Amino acid sequence: VKAGLTTCKYSDMNVSSGSANKYYYKIVAVNDSGASTQSAYAMGWAKPATVLNRVEIDGPATLTAGETGTYTCKAYYSDGSSKSVENELEAVWSVPYGSAYATLSGHKLTAASLTTSKTVTLRATYGGKSDEYTVTIVPRTVKVTFNANGGVVSPSSQEYIVDSTYGSFPTPTRTGNWA
Repeated sequence: VKAGLTTCKYSDMNVSSGSANKYYYKIVAVNDSGASTQSAYAMGWAKPATVLNRVEIDGPATLTAGETGTYTCKAYYSDGSSKSVENELEAVWSVPYGSAYATLSGHKLTAASLTTSKTVTLRATYGGKSDEYTVTIVPRTVKVTFNANGGVVSPSSQEYIVDSTYGSFPTPTRTGNWA
């Protein structure tokens, strides 16, 4: 500090955290002889780049044979923001495991007709990040109700898997006159 310094002034000019890319400041020293020459300095700064951290798939974890499920993919960024990207041109959807059990069209998965449960792995890739999601495909069933036509049958109904052999049905019994 020089002798005779009586005033020191500091001011910020054009300070902005938005689109500006420089931070300016000015220092003027004033002593008994008057104001000194201004010194100005521009310090460059840039907003940190937003980085894609991860992507996540969401949607139905189980599909019945013949059913179509719609899946979403959300991108999560380093600044805390997120956005849905399933419809983005850069989003790539695939079925790396179990493709024989389902058909993929964009971000929609349709379960094939089958007689036993199977698993399918759905993958979404966006911006160099990927996520995998397991979907279980279950057979479609139908409930058959038996009509004993005045007699008794047990069981009175039974669940069967569609597109599979039903096996034997229960035999109804009837007592009394058969006319």
